[in-house]
Amino acid sequence: MRSAAPQSLVLPAHEALQVSGTQMESLFIGRLRRKPELLACSLLCDVDRGALPEHAQSSHLVLRHFEAITLAHRRAA
Repeated sequence: MRSAAPQSLVLPAHEALQVSGTQMESLFIGRLRRKPELLACSLLCDVDRGALPEHAQSSHLVLRHFEAITLAHRRAA
């Protein structure tokens, strides 16, 4: 059995993808290009800041803290 190294895909917008029948998503980097100190510590440090996209929000809904806790409590009940 072969193992594959994980890969990340950065697109101009954060996207949900279907790859060979599997649901995936592109890498969400938010506004990393505006934060040089964080960019320098990331795997994208060698990429020109001007070439990076700016992702204002996720392509899908993300639960807020209260919603996640409420859902977890209902699931445990």
